[in-house]
Amino acid sequence: ATITSLYAGVDYRTKGAELKVSSNMNIEGDVAFDNIKLYSSSTKVSDGSDYLSKGDYSNVLITNYGNVTLGRGISTPDGKYTFGAVVGGNYKTEAKLGTIGIHTVIVEAGKYNNIIAGSSLETQTTKSKYVSHQVMIGTMKESAVSRNEKLTITGYLAMGESEDGCYPYNTNGSQSTTTAYSMKYSITKIYSAKFTGENKFNKSSENASIYLRTIDGFNDGINGFYMYGGEVTGNVYGGSRAKVKKDPTGSEPIANELNFYGGQITGDIFGNGNKNFSIGSSTITLSGRIAITGNVFGGSNTDTEAQGQVSGNTNIIVNSGITVNIYGGSKGVINGTSINVNTGAINGNTNITLNTGTIKGDIYGGGQNGGVSDSANININNGQVTGNIYGGAYQNQVRTQSNINILGGTVQNVYGGNILTTSGQQNNDTVSQNVNIVIGSKDVNTTPTIKGTVYGSGKYERVGKVEIQLVKSAKLATIYGGSDEAGITNEVNIYLKGITANTIYGGSKTDGIVTTANIELKSGKLLNVYGGGNSVAVETANVTLDGITIDEIHGGSKNAGITTNTNVVLNTGKVTDVFGGGYDVGVTNAKVTQNGATVTNIYGGNQGGTGNGGDTDNATVNIAGKTANNIYGGNKEKGTTKNATINITGVSTITGKLYVNLEIQVQQQLILQEEQSKMT
Repeated sequence: ATITSLYAGVDYRTKGAELKVSSNMNIEGDVAFDNIKLYSSSTKVSDGSDYLSKGDYSNVLITNYGNVTLGRGISTPDGKYTFGAVVGGNYKTEAKLGTIGIHTVIVEAGKYNNIIAGSSLETQTTKSKYVSHQVMIGTMKESAVSRNEKLTITGYLAMGESEDGCYPYNTNGSQSTTTAYSMKYSITKIYSAKFTGENKFNKSSENASIYLRTIDGFNDGINGFYMYGGEVTGNVYGGSRAKVKKDPTGSEPIANELNFYGGQITGDIFGNGNKNFSIGSSTITLSGRIAITGNVFGGSNTDTEAQGQVSGNTNIIVNSGITVNIYGGSKGVINGTSINVNTGAINGNTNITLNTGTIKGDIYGGGQNGGVSDSANININNGQVTGNIYGGAYQNQVRTQSNINILGGTVQNVYGGNILTTSGQQNNDTVSQNVNIVIGSKDVNTTPTIKGTVYGSGKYERVGKVEIQLVKSAKLATIYGGSDEAGITNEVNIYLKGITANTIYGGSKTDGIVTTANIELKSGKLLNVYGGGNSVAVETANVTLDGITIDEIHGGSKNAGITTNTNVVLNTGKVTDVFGGGYDVGVTNAKVTQNGATVTNIYGGNQGGTGNGGDTDNATVNIAGKTANNIYGGNKEKGTTKNATINITGVSTITGKLYVNLEIQVQQQLILQEEQSKMT
């Protein structure tokens, strides 16, 4: 049925025609309203603190799964609602079950508080129904000129409330719960509208203006969302596929696909739902001219510890410029400073990809007070990030592995791990995830620019193994294998494979523990390298020169932190000064081995620096059948080397000077084990 004031070319609204609704309108069948002055006498609507079905209203349009169209020609007086709510399914009591079919809800103009595509029920049910929703909000015509005034929604849009047992309708055969996971449950398109946010759904801190599944219910299948325009004040949710069921292959099914091409959102975007458990993977794609004032989360939003878990993967793809922080995981809560790893946990992988555009915010592979059980993957193919990149979570944990691949674009600081805030959180970090960072690739045409610093670890966290591959970059200042602040890292491996950089540190910056640091200098350009940290020690530091030309190599740290053991191995390449110790700080046991590189000066101890120079307990220099120029058993300028040993073996040639009795040394030992060794 079509209800209109336009008939035979005459618009009877000019003659005072109107439709005033004074009670709920309950319709069995399809209905369309267009070209009509339409309004409800009652302005009482839900404030969003509970389900629509929990209140008593007299301005609800109920179509019982009949198709409904509220057309572009609707006009509603100021201060009135067209309908307080539109319920496309059943209201309060479930009436329709079994096979329903394709259900369409089109709202193009007017003013509404709630639009519920399916049912809003007082009592949650578990009986099966087969229905697929097609929802269209606004019109393409209004979207083309960014006009949102014709349609106002003061509350929220949802697919249903307390409605269980919803499966997608199969248009090509019999209905089945087994294959429902692979079919579309809903397709929602927003072209134009103004969601004011006055009465957002907020039963459990959701602040939802759009919830694309049944709130606190179960519906299977794939949810497709497409936003081309409109203004939304409030959060947007993909929704919870609250069903403990995988697809027949044992994989997590695709649950939510959210695509943003235009419009404006003043709020957060969540790939999943609220605190309800959900199974299925989500994808958020940000393209075109979408504007967001808020953050983007691949996971859920929970206000309760240990809830809001997602069994599946999250995917966030950025193809536009946005001013937000991006989290691969969920938004959770924290009790004081105590972390609960189950809060909003993504029991799967998170994937964030930037292809083009500018992200004016930070990127986290994990969540905000929400963790990730498997891997967090961040891929920067092009574009720009003006904030920092964190491979882990904020005040929670990525528990297996963080992978950061920067193959193009421009980024600032890069942190491989989690960002914790207290030593207590660190002590409770019982799982040490691994970190892989790749800067550049020879297999792609793009070249990244790193304007900040690269840290293998995060802050106040524990990391097992860090792998940093430095392949290609237009600019890269400093690399630390460890953390920026108080991290604990077991093993660091840094490979220079073509990049031009300033300084590489195997350890941390000012605070943090690295047990073993391995640095291999294969190709590229580098000014300085320290096996230790800037102002903090490393237990064992190994630096291998394997091809590049460099001014200085230090086995130890720069300014502070006595490294226990250093091993500098010179295989190939060219270096001016090599120090077994640090710049202004010593080591316990320092060793330099010349295996064939071109070396001007080898010092078993420290450089001397600007302070007191530091003390090295034991320094050993090995010349194994190779050529060296000047060899010094101790320090270069200041400080003390207590015990210095120089081993010259095989057919070795010393072309310069051999210093074994420096005034700053306490004890020296020179071992010439072959008569064939030559000094020229």
